Amino acid sequence: MDWSKFADFGNKAQNIFQMGKEAFGDGNESTDAEKSLFGNKEKEEIAALELQLTEEKKKQQTTLMYVIGALIVLMFTGILKIGK
Repeated sequence: MDWSKFADFGNKAQNIFQMGKEAFGDGNESTDAEKSLFGNKEKEEIAALELQLTEEKKKQQTTLMYVIGALIVLMFTGILKIGK
């Protein structure tokens, strides 16, 4: 078995990979297509959706606190009995 052929395959693979990097760039550069994917309008929509999600989360937390508070009031008044 000739191991030098396998080593040569590795060198060829590195050369092909390097050629691909040079042809398509290193990936560090942002192309016009990438810039247009997330333009100002899309960024504004994303920010609006994030704001809406935070508002919904606050409403859910407030509702949960009201429910827990109501259960505690019912327990202290003796209407709701938990345990013995």
